[in-house]
Amino acid sequence: MNNENQQGWNLKKLRIQNWHVAIFFIFWGLINNLSGGSNSMSNYGGSAFTQNHIRAMEGIMANDHQLSTNLESGINNNMSINEKYDTYARNIAQYVWKMKQFDNTKVPTDFALAYQAYLNAWENEGRLFADYSRFGTIESNLAEGFVRGLLGETDGRWAREKMDAVSRWEASVNAAKLNVVRARQEVENALIKHGAKLR
Repeated sequence: MNNENQQGWNLKKLRIQNWHVAIFFIFWGLINNLSGGSNSMSNYGGSAFTQNHIRAMEGIMANDHQLSTNLESGINNNMSINEKYDTYARNIAQYVWKMKQFDNTKVPTDFALAYQAYLNAWENEGRLFADYSRFGTIESNLAEGFVRGLLGETDGRWAREKMDAVSRWEASVNAAKLNVVRARQEVENALIKHGAKLR
């Protein structure tokens, strides 16, 4: 075989070998995807989820919507500020407790963590409102101020200290409410990410 024919034969052989390699990588890629590659439906790190996952998330949010609408239940204008805050705190505690009973093992991990943080934010706000009773009622504060005046405390320091404490409490409540809003946004972000409906 002359050199020209030899070179042509080698070129054909090389093309055949390259074709075999290409076929190998095509089949390898298909097998890898079918065996649970990065685009697998079972991969919680991706965005592809089954309808069961979506239904589980939407079910939790439906229950959340139903229960959260009752947070101001039992509160009326005839109540004192202490009674209103105590009732609100109890409603929050009941809402958080009930929502923690729902099964979150069938939802994506990022949604479960975001929703748990959301409930924790609500729980923190509820504790703050429950703590308001330590400031007393209007009547008890007037009575205490009267007694302190009789005892010679006329500089108003006690009243200023209590007002400062109430101001710090209000600042804590505002921060807690903001945390609830932010935590809710994270929950909604997780819902959107996985294709679930918002309520």
